Amino acid sequence: MAAAQQMRQPDEAFADTSDTVEMSESDAVAQATTSGDGEPFGAKDIRCHPFVRLPAVNLEDVHLRYNGALVLSFDLGVTTPMEAYMKMRSLFAKDSLTAEDVSTLMVNADYLAKYAVAKLARPCRKCTAGHLLMRLSALFMAFDYLVCTIKLLGDHMDAGSWWPAFVQRFRTDYFFPEDSRRPKSKILNNLVNRLSAALSIYKQARRPALEEVIELKRAILNHASKDSQLANPLWKLWIEDDKQFSPSSGHVESPSDVQARSQEDPKHS
Repeated sequence: MAAAQQMRQPDEAFADTSDTVEMSESDAVAQATTSGDGEPFGAKDIRCHPFVRLPAVNLEDVHLRYNGALVLSFDLGVTTPMEAYMKMRSLFAKDSLTAEDVSTLMVNADYLAKYAVAKLARPCRKCTAGHLLMRLSALFMAFDYLVCTIKLLGDHMDAGSWWPAFVQRFRTDYFFPEDSRRPKSKILNNLVNRLSAALSIYKQARRPALEEVIELKRAILNHASKDSQLANPLWKLWIEDDKQFSPSSGHVESPSDVQARSQEDPKHS
């Protein structure tokens, strides 16, 4: 097959599953006319948003094959995955990846997967909406980067041999009633439920609708609890990426906003 045919474009990376997602990528592009607060996304293609865009990959440049068995048996003693996230953010911002880029992507995806097993697979001690929001937000970000890598590198990630067992380590099926009279609880519960639904799609090695990915990333990054991994100052780079692409995205009200407005105890419950 010619090199031109081997080049996998971002939209092609999702072509095999778009018809099975609740709202397909094409539907998301057609319907994604507003941001979370009702402001227009503008004329820009939602697939180019930095929260969801992917580079092209020449599959002939992929010379490695991922050994997922190591993820399932390796306990990595790390405190932060930020170096891996930073490298992957830089790679996904490129138009296309070189052979060296592909190798770097695979190495950092491996690191991120091992981090998730070591830090995010433990049983949640407090299954309140507030604590689950922190846990599911961290998993959402990790799963998104890993699934994107699987889609880009295809069979070279050998996902069938390790992804199903990998995702079974993480409990993500939570549901909270959204009819609470307390505004803070209603917003928290809704966000936890949306994250849980999105993670159920990621567990199938698929991506949720792109608009939902963007809105969830926007919500969890802009309003991360101080105790959350997503409160790391480096995540501000992602927030700036969003603002540069969608200057009219505006402010999204969060549980912490409601909490401050109602003068409740500011400590995360």
